[in-house]
Amino acid sequence: MTHADKRLIILTGPTGVGKSAYAMELAQRLSTPIISADSRQIYKGMSIGTDAPSREDMRAVPHYFVATREVTSPYNAYDFASDALELVDEIHLSHDTALIVGGSMMYIQALLYEMDPIPEPDPEVRRSLWECFETEGIEPIRSRLAEVDPLYLATIDGNNHKRMIRALEVWLTTHRPFSSWHTHRSRAFPYEVEVWGIFRPREILYERINKRVDQMLERGLVDEVRRLLPYRDCNALNTIGYKEVIQYLDGQCSLDEAIHRVKKSSRVYARKQITFFGKIPGIKPILLE
Repeated sequence: MTHADKRLIILTGPTGVGKSAYAMELAQRLSTPIISADSRQIYKGMSIGTDAPSREDMRAVPHYFVATREVTSPYNAYDFASDALELVDEIHLSHDTALIVGGSMMYIQALLYEMDPIPEPDPEVRRSLWECFETEGIEPIRSRLAEVDPLYLATIDGNNHKRMIRALEVWLTTHRPFSSWHTHRSRAFPYEVEVWGIFRPREILYERINKRVDQMLERGLVDEVRRLLPYRDCNALNTIGYKEVIQYLDGQCSLDEAIHRVKKSSRVYARKQITFFGKIPGIKPILLE
């Protein structure tokens, strides 16, 4: 087949919707491996809190970008898009269809739209910004971003401190506004690209999220987070499920309260994902019950 006859399917959707199970069936039907587009499953030692594929699943279907990096090793959406699309070309040498699966919004955006490579920020810059947020709250972070990059601030939730801190990290490191790194030019592919979005009724999705968090707890989430405590300052641990359990291990809240926060934050994140994915041009919605 010519390269133009090849196909890439990007399968996405909110957390807890059932992407992994759907992807396993699809990958086996197409006889193709799975490229994970999950910004946390890529790290070693975080399998429970990220609901990473089981060993059995990975034996049944080859998976890429799962537990391949140390939590101390920075990795961003630009890196992922570059590596993943190179891998797609390799897969197309022996397969008609390549399959990318995941719900990390920035990873999906980086696949579909061109970006200039964003340098990793100075660790000291990151640390000082987080100290500012933890001691003074979000207001000074928001005010500073409004001064240096009002264009980017206007595109995000004004209470999303992680996105604002990330933007300030880049500006303070490069003296270039974060918004200027995103070209918003649709990427030109030499093959057919289909974006499939898996969705469920909201109440069913929330039930699945709550149940999954309970299952993570039963599988040993607290012990997993405890083992990762030496790396708590790494960006990989600034993740739903890990932040809340760290608060519990620090004695800031009870375990029940921590789990309640994980479930609530996961539901909020799912709503943001639904909004984000719903705006992707030409996405093919797949509604599951």
